Amino acid sequence: MQRSSQQPKVVPSSNAGEADSSAGALPKLFSGLRPWSFGALALLLLTACQPEAGPSAIASSDRECPSKYPECRGESPPPMPEWNIPTDPQEKAAYDYAHSLPTPPSAPEPVPFDFKAARIVEVGGGHSVAQQYFEHLCRTEAGEYITRRAENVDGFLLLRPRGNLEFTAANSDRYGPEEPTGFGWFADHDQLNPKSELLGDSYVQPLYGVYLFVEYQQPGDPSKVIRVERAEAGDTNRYPNGVDANWRTHTSGIIDVPYLVTRTEVTALRSRYAYTWRGVRRTRDREFGIAGGEFLIVDRQTNDVLALKRMFNSTYVPRKPEFTNWFAARECGQSTPKVPPPMPYFAVKIMRPDLHVNDDFVPPEALQDYHKYLLKRMEKNDDN
Repeated sequence: MQRSSQQPKVVPSSNAGEADSSAGALPKLFSGLRPWSFGALALLLLTACQPEAGPSAIASSDRECPSKYPECRGESPPPMPEWNIPTDPQEKAAYDYAHSLPTPPSAPEPVPFDFKAARIVEVGGGHSVAQQYFEHLCRTEAGEYITRRAENVDGFLLLRPRGNLEFTAANSDRYGPEEPTGFGWFADHDQLNPKSELLGDSYVQPLYGVYLFVEYQQPGDPSKVIRVERAEAGDTNRYPNGVDANWRTHTSGIIDVPYLVTRTEVTALRSRYAYTWRGVRRTRDREFGIAGGEFLIVDRQTNDVLALKRMFNSTYVPRKPEFTNWFAARECGQSTPKVPPPMPYFAVKIMRPDLHVNDDFVPPEALQDYHKYLLKRMEKNDDN
């Protein structure tokens, strides 16, 4: 792998938004933003045992800034190592394409952060510089920035599918991963594994899944297209009685539906719309255990960016600043009142499915309620 010095281009805008608001009630599959792991538990215990200081203090001119820190000496710190650039031709082409996409005009410019003032706050008993910087990035940049939406979308192309990275060196590598904010998200993790089938369960399987297919080119062999789609009949060998639909009304009780997700190798792509991601770099971010990422939805016919979701994560632990576990990292929503919803919520708002895509699996008496639920998902938190 090569190291990257490339940074996504940010278009100036006067319409700066904040992070999207709460996702509301989630189905059982998405009851947490990330699946719990031993790493997540470890980070929780470390944070609980080594808490931050109290509320941020106000920087004061009569408080000294210790000279051991470069910002206090008026110096720039040594440059951070760059992230890894893919060397595989297929992955490199997808990387280059993602970083060539323009940023929607509504996305805000980076706002400068005063590291010296933050250090004085920390020395005075306030939050650490790392925590202040993380909250600053979340408050000034994180959010969803929408240019337009597509209607009656039946499926989409996954341009940069990811495998399971939890138990790999990337999870504990502070500087190497390009975009670790997607590590551990149910729909954005372990996408190549047909045994776990997180991809199909998130986007295809009714009633939570609202697309007929998601497809991607097989890593290592782009001539092969893998389509995760709905089978004509349910998998009665593994699920003879079907599976929980992950949706119900107050009176319907559990609704069982046939398990329809299957993976098929096909010869050609059929998607008009695509979903990709790219890393975001900010001054000294990885030094303080912070990573940024952008998730983009693209019209493949026009090459227009329909929407962008920008996120930041923090793996910083007080008194153990070198600790890195991206799977256990905190999202912006855990530090500010705004809560980022899971990726399928973002996809459904932009690539809006046919409202009747799951009608065959919903009891007639619950159909009106299900349509209201789906419409709410398609419109949720639309304030950009």
